[in-house]
Amino acid sequence: MNTTTLGEIRIKHIKKRGIRMNRDLLSARGFEGFIPIHSIINTPCKQIPNSRGIYVIYKDTFDKIKFLKESKAGWFKNQDPTVDIEALSNKWVDGSYVLYFGKAGSLNESSSSNLRSRIKQYLDFGAGKPIGHRGGRYIWQIEGFENLLVAWLVNEELEPRQLEIEYIKEFTSHYGAKPFANINN
Repeated sequence: MNTTTLGEIRIKHIKKRGIRMNRDLLSARGFEGFIPIHSIINTPCKQIPNSRGIYVIYKDTFDKIKFLKESKAGWFKNQDPTVDIEALSNKWVDGSYVLYFGKAGSLNESSSSNLRSRIKQYLDFGAGKPIGHRGGRYIWQIEGFENLLVAWLVNEELEPRQLEIEYIKEFTSHYGAKPFANINN
């Protein structure tokens, strides 16, 4: 019995062709939204579904970026989310639209997390609230982060963590590094 998933077949096909991970590719794979952060930060995020899946923070241009000296994210458990500008510069991935992949939910029935709650938590952290969402925190030190886009992929069949790992692996195979704000293994 062949256990290769459709996602694995797509990833192999994309690797062979060397296609850049851009909005057209993500949309073709079912990502929706591509909503500017400024339009949903500090809102209930009602346009985001209450489903499991993964989400992406996306930069629509290759314009030169600048980093803020201090992060706009909230301090959680007395931890400053600010990262040294040199470290941010060294982590930047030139030529990439994708800045961060995150996951929401689990096939484990005890998980109450979903795309809406997880993205809301992430945006609240970026708005300076003391929330425990340190993953992706580099985003909140980009000047003009409000103009970055948020998109999501609903997936009720696969474990969101595994899907996130597959997308990060695909990104890494193309760019030689993980997305800018994906800092955990």
